Amino acid sequence: MESTVVSDLPAISFTSPITAIIVIALTYFFLGNWNIPKYTKEKLEYFMAGEQGKRKMMINRLKTLRKNGKVPPPYPNGWFAVLHSEQLKAGGATEVCALGLNLAAWRGKSGQVYISDAYCPHLGAHLGVGGVVADECIGCPFHGWQFRGCDGALTNIPYAKAEKVIGNVHLKMHTVMEQSGLIYLWHHAEGEKPSYTPSENPLVKSGEWLCRGRSSFEIYAHIQDVCENGPDAQNMDKLKGSDVTKKTWKDYLLTCEHKAENVVQSSFGKTTINMIMHSDYYLFGKIKVLSALVNAVQDGPGQFTLDMDFGRFKLVVLYTLTPVGPLAQQVLQRWYCSSWFTTVIVKVKSLLLPPDAYKYVPLWNLKKNPQAPCVPKEESGVKAFRSWYDQYYSENSRAMTLKGDNYEW
Repeated sequence: MESTVVSDLPAISFTSPITAIIVIALTYFFLGNWNIPKYTKEKLEYFMAGEQGKRKMMINRLKTLRKNGKVPPPYPNGWFAVLHSEQLKAGGATEVCALGLNLAAWRGKSGQVYISDAYCPHLGAHLGVGGVVADECIGCPFHGWQFRGCDGALTNIPYAKAEKVIGNVHLKMHTVMEQSGLIYLWHHAEGEKPSYTPSENPLVKSGEWLCRGRSSFEIYAHIQDVCENGPDAQNMDKLKGSDVTKKTWKDYLLTCEHKAENVVQSSFGKTTINMIMHSDYYLFGKIKVLSALVNAVQDGPGQFTLDMDFGRFKLVVLYTLTPVGPLAQQVLQRWYCSSWFTTVIVKVKSLLLPPDAYKYVPLWNLKKNPQAPCVPKEESGVKAFRSWYDQYYSENSRAMTLKGDNYEW
């Protein structure tokens, strides 16, 4: 028996090329999976990220501009997101810089992702730059040596029969997992196996909610400083009206306020921190148009999930922080929702409101780490957070040592 779908929508004629173009543009805007440009911030200005030399120069410059005090180890133990899943297609390979390591990532024919040390043990070519993927193996772009993804074993030298060499040469492989559209790398200074798994929203896991937007940017600060911003409720409304960042017309059209008095609940678990609060959205800074109940969860040393309930619609925002270097963090952001209306809200908010972290970037970039901070009882969340975060450091966590005005690691 055939089923008939009845629609109340008016028929659309595509006889006019202009009509067709408008429909295609609106479909892409409202339903497409899109990218926010990748930006980072140099003091008070933004520039396009990804320029390795400029990034290193910026880090060195910041280290000479400030006296950091005693800095925690730069690389905590835990899971860290290194790529959006869309950035690594089947049969593709790419370079990855994370946790002070140069790495190569590739996706095998099966769809499985592998991450290894970057350099071929033969003559040192970078496997993530021009490496050729065959089944689950990656081939060196220099001489074609092939390494197996599951264990890093050398499986083939195209021009030689060298059984002894093949049996004794391995790439160092790293533990990876993929969920919520992100590729994660496990890091532990003591070489321990994963002790937890980042939480995943059931609607995202099932595919019922789709990713409607993603972005990436960089912050030049210590990862713990950035994470500490969550429990530090007292700073939420202090940058309102501040001149620390330049404002454009977008900043006056739509604004979002998180206030300390709006925090409903804050609690610490073994590997998670949970905070429930209210957020309000205003047109022209005066007309309240939306209110949301936000359930914010930090999961491990560098992942945040915001479940935002606006009443009639909901969405999930996923943030991850990954140390690229001691004072450089890569931030990956993903937006998940279901209905077309929520998708419109996501796109409008993302176009008009940059990530909340942007307004803190110039402060993080130039702040120091006092060895004996003065913390009043109203900021007990900061002390509790620091004690909680200490669990992600261990005996062999790499330290930053100060020589003159420069750090070494």
